[in-house]
Amino acid sequence: MIKANVNGKNVQIETSWEELSFEKYIKLIGAKDDNAELLSILLEVPADTIRRGKITGLEKVLKGISFMRNTALIDENPVKLGEWVLPKDITFESVGQYETMRTKINEAVKMDDIRKQNEMLAHYAAIYCQPLNGDEFDSEKAEWLVPTIMKLPCLEVMSAGNFFQAKCLSIQSGLPMSYLRKNIPM
Repeated sequence: MIKANVNGKNVQIETSWEELSFEKYIKLIGAKDDNAELLSILLEVPADTIRRGKITGLEKVLKGISFMRNTALIDENPVKLGEWVLPKDITFESVGQYETMRTKINEAVKMDDIRKQNEMLAHYAAIYCQPLNGDEFDSEKAEWLVPTIMKLPCLEVMSAGNFFQAKCLSIQSGLPMSYLRKNIPM
């Protein structure tokens, strides 16, 4: 994070994929390569306010946000997601959990909106993580976790969500996860 002053207000701006929340990542999908638009998403203020406003240290800020022009590299084997430490042998533990995941994946396939498809990664992560605290799987509790997961670091959510999606598809299709992970659009 870098500190800057925007229109007289001290702010912190993300400078890496590790610092960016999944929620902001979703908003960045499809954003124009326009610094005012990118900063408006990061700072959650209108782009016109950014265009007309004064930013002290603008050059440092623009260099800092250049990470968004590079592809985010996700870990193929997630180890944690926020407060959840994932087991080394990640497996589904109930039919309900697996079927809920499968249903969500089938919903995502029918979506035309790339943002909504990517947002489903948070749903997949919630479905897997909900019973990790010792609870039985409950699809409603999993849905309640989605807003919490949206606020977590984007790389953690993308890594976990992509892994759980590939795991479910591998079970369903019989194809190896390595093949599926290379062919799941991100």
